[in-house]
This record gives sequence, structure tokens and C-alpha cells, in this order.
Amino acid sequence: HNSHSPKLTTLRKTRNGSIWAGWTRATTGVNVRDDHIRERDETLVIELTEAEGAVIADNATATGTIIDND
Repeated sequence: HNSHSPKLTTLRKTRNGSIWAGWTRATTGVNVRDDHIRERDETLVIELTEAEGAVIADNATATGTIIDND
């Protein structure tokens, strides 16, 4: 284990949601648990899968950054 390597945590959660007909954008929320541990910023990736009655474009992911506040 290299102490200089970032710790990688993979968490997979599945949530259902709706994007209404004719809409090309939607907003979602992510709950982040606050703590007092100094950590590096983390990357969050959301992927759209399994559309009903629609086609998901080639770019089916969105990437964000969770910024550590400690």
C-alpha cells in the first residue's frame, strides 16, 4: 500500500427518477455526511441507465466534485 495513493471508495446506489417528455435536463440531490476528518476532494459520477420510452444519448454520465470542508 502506497501511503501517497488516494483512497478509492466505490459506492453504487440505485435510485429511480423521472425526466418528463420533452425535457433534456433534470436535477438530483446527493446527501453528504459531514465529519471532521481531513480528506481529499472526491469525485461523484452519476450514470443514466434503463430508460423507458426514450433513448439515452452516448453521454449518459455527469461528473461532480464533493469538496472537503475540514
